[in-house]
Amino acid sequence: MFSAQRLALLAPFLLVLASCSGDDDDDTIDPRDGGPRDTGVVNVRDAGQDEPDAGTRDGGVDEPDSGIDAGTRDAGPRDGGPRDAGMCTDDLETNCDGVCADLFADDMHCGACNAACTGGDICLNGVCGPPPPTNVTSVAAHVIGPGCTVPSPNAHKVAIDPSLRMFVGMSCAGEPRVARSDDLGVTFADAQPLTIPTVERFAIHAHAPDVLYAAARTTGGTLAFVKSTDGGATWSSPRIVDAGPINTTLLGFGPHITSWRNHVFLAVTDMNQSEVRVWRNDAFELVAMTSATASGGALHFDRTLGDVLLFVDAPARIEVYRSSDLGVSFALEHTLLGLGFAADYAFAAPSTAYFACTTTFGPAPCFARIDLQTGTYAAVTVPPDVRVQNVPSGAGVDAAPDGTVYVSVLGNDQQIANGSLGIARTASAAAELGEVRLVTTSTETSLFNGSGLAYIPGSSAALVAFTSSVGASVGIEAF
Repeated sequence: MFSAQRLALLAPFLLVLASCSGDDDDDTIDPRDGGPRDTGVVNVRDAGQDEPDAGTRDGGVDEPDSGIDAGTRDAGPRDGGPRDAGMCTDDLETNCDGVCADLFADDMHCGACNAACTGGDICLNGVCGPPPPTNVTSVAAHVIGPGCTVPSPNAHKVAIDPSLRMFVGMSCAGEPRVARSDDLGVTFADAQPLTIPTVERFAIHAHAPDVLYAAARTTGGTLAFVKSTDGGATWSSPRIVDAGPINTTLLGFGPHITSWRNHVFLAVTDMNQSEVRVWRNDAFELVAMTSATASGGALHFDRTLGDVLLFVDAPARIEVYRSSDLGVSFALEHTLLGLGFAADYAFAAPSTAYFACTTTFGPAPCFARIDLQTGTYAAVTVPPDVRVQNVPSGAGVDAAPDGTVYVSVLGNDQQIANGSLGIARTASAAAELGEVRLVTTSTETSLFNGSGLAYIPGSSAALVAFTSSVGASVGIEAF
């Protein structure tokens, strides 16, 4: 038996032994969020599964997936201070030698750990490029492709990369080409041909500085994809994504492209108009979205929530699907009855979209604001001297991060002559279309084509591309 005096002397040692031999849960549970403690290994995305990065390659095409693993968010709180390698819990971060870095925005780790931008460049979506200029001004309408057209569908014929290089898709003697401007639309270099032969309809998308994607429906009914990493000067060999037959003959939609970080998504409609197909990422996995008599689909990325939105056209209704797992699966979220066929959509965070039509059903509005929380829509009043409806092949619409919306309009033979092309804008959640700026007069605009439109990031301006009597043309209006 130990005496009380001996027990008292041994008490500190007994306490140490007890603390070392107890339950080891504290070594594996992170007290910040109740989950396993991070070990320094970067989390994987998409519910714990890496995106496939093999897939069948066709013709040596560079894969659109950058190979950067964005990770799955671990919702532990952040204190804003430096963190060690074991605390990179945000899905936007990667462990770079003990530093938590966003490979898509970190100037010291751009696209890969320790890949620093130099010469004044900054990291823009994982690629080093010059900082975007801030002196965007109006540019009078001018021809950039003599004898060429901005073909239907007009949505996604205009693309602007994060450095504000501008790209316009056009058709020249039946050949798809892309022209580029490095001076905010004042001048454009000669349009360069895509490497996809016999194209019927195509779309372009600017992903990062000098990184462009293009998708096209060939005359054989297949969906082809190409990529440029030099600002459209050259393009990869075409890769057949969908053997088809796919449909691009209706409405304002051909192939549709969107991307975010290292994710890229394509959408097309099958020839029977019964299904919108979504293809995702480097292996172009197929996600089929069935909808009775679907006639078109548009993709947008909700950067606030990290969700992919798919708008599907069907007779007298619009269906809105949402994917919260980066396109692995989609679920029908809303059915909006009464809306006509769409020409273009714009997504305005956090929960609003805008719809511009080619035709309407009965009294349905041709320009409407969609509330993505309630699944309802309201008409946006269009001034009597312009129109969104019956813009041939459809109006273009785009939105700024603050919700300001830009839309192309035509004169309506009142105060503005019929056929005059303009850009109108409206503040977020406004009930009516605001100021209209004319880009052309009626003698300059071809009524056989609509207009492609894109908001110019960081400005209060939009670029519009259209077909004039002389050829493919552009104009910029800064409000």
